[in-house]
Amino acid sequence: MAPTIVAAYLEGIIASVVENNDFSSYNQDNLDTAKIWFQSPSNHPADFRENGDEYMKECFILALIYSAACNNGCRYLSKWLSTVTHCKWQGLSCNETKEITELNLWGRGLNGAFTLFGMKSLEVLDIRSNNINSFTVAGESTNIKRISFFENRLRSFKGGGTFTKLKSLHLGFNQLSDDFIITREDFPTSIKHLDLSGNGLTGVRGLEVLTNLQNLQLGGNKLEGDFIVNKENFPTSIKMLSLRRNQLTGFVGGAILTSLEKLWIDNNEISGDLMITAENFPPSIKYLWMHTNKLTSVDAEPGVGLNLESLILSFQNNDGIMAKDELCKRRPELTISPSDACSLGKMTPAYLESIIASVIDSNDFSSYNQDDFDVAKSWFLNPSNHLIDNEIGAEYMKVRSFVLHEVALDVPYLIGSQEKIIVNGGKVLNVTHRRVYMKYLVEEDVG
Repeated sequence: MAPTIVAAYLEGIIASVVENNDFSSYNQDNLDTAKIWFQSPSNHPADFRENGDEYMKECFILALIYSAACNNGCRYLSKWLSTVTHCKWQGLSCNETKEITELNLWGRGLNGAFTLFGMKSLEVLDIRSNNINSFTVAGESTNIKRISFFENRLRSFKGGGTFTKLKSLHLGFNQLSDDFIITREDFPTSIKHLDLSGNGLTGVRGLEVLTNLQNLQLGGNKLEGDFIVNKENFPTSIKMLSLRRNQLTGFVGGAILTSLEKLWIDNNEISGDLMITAENFPPSIKYLWMHTNKLTSVDAEPGVGLNLESLILSFQNNDGIMAKDELCKRRPELTISPSDACSLGKMTPAYLESIIASVIDSNDFSSYNQDDFDVAKSWFLNPSNHLIDNEIGAEYMKVRSFVLHEVALDVPYLIGSQEKIIVNGGKVLNVTHRRVYMKYLVEEDVG
């Protein structure tokens, strides 16, 4: 039998919620506003009298949430605090007993403080893309599995240690800053996915607490210098790690991450010659993103990185990125981007000078114009002008060194994948246009 809606009964529901939740940080004015709404039967949903105490407690909790996070009004929440059954209020999902299982309030115009009171059946809390600046856990919601505060204004995350079933926590693009500390009181060990990207973090401590962590997103922060991994500060369970868009200069100690398969360290400040070593890169790694750094070459120690399937090295510097023989010739199953990374290994200044010297030694240049010689030499010494081909040899390069400068310069822009042009003297060359790397490329020898 449904309870009679009398003032004393409603006061009892309020007292139960207050008794089982921590209101020490909840604004008194907001509490008073929620009470006034709840204590007026004319405000209640039509099915209010048909349900039990838990339903009524959740209605009061929703009034508390609305009073605090919508004190300046919220977009698209017109049904909230109306006489429509609360399971039809925007962003709510309920089970068969009308207990709330999901609060999907992303982009609803919430602002200020968000307090989560105890809701025993709640599994999803999605507050993405709002204007929330603080989050407080006031009661137990032990069934919650996913929380997202992505793209808000949070400066901290406290009290989450009670969410013992939480698997996924998204705190990306907030206002978290400085050295971020993870504790058991705030972060349960059950977390598998943790997103801290797009904040202002200079470091993260306490990750070893998250013994089940598989996916860690730290991109777009203010991490600098070498990113150092050790057993004291990192769980070895991680499978995916993103460090992209920081100011890192190295990745050290990663060998302990024996489950790591995907590593993003692109868009950082890693420079010079990088060696993929057994100490820094685990054998489990399959996908490695290192594009948009300042590298000149990448190589691997013998036998290291044998499970690599994809290595992304694009956009390093004006001279391109060189992948050396251990990666290029001993990893036939490995896909390397850009596709010319392996061929640039032989295009060093010393190698190109030796080709020119060989041509000079084998030919009589006494009647050859010096200005023409200098033009040809200048073109040839620029690796970006050369054909991308892992198998080109010295004899092929000798042909290219001067013959190509007999090509007429008024060849039209090549739209197709391959066209033929005529060299002065009637010789035919097949030419390919590749937009990013080259102007005109010879694909076959002079015929």
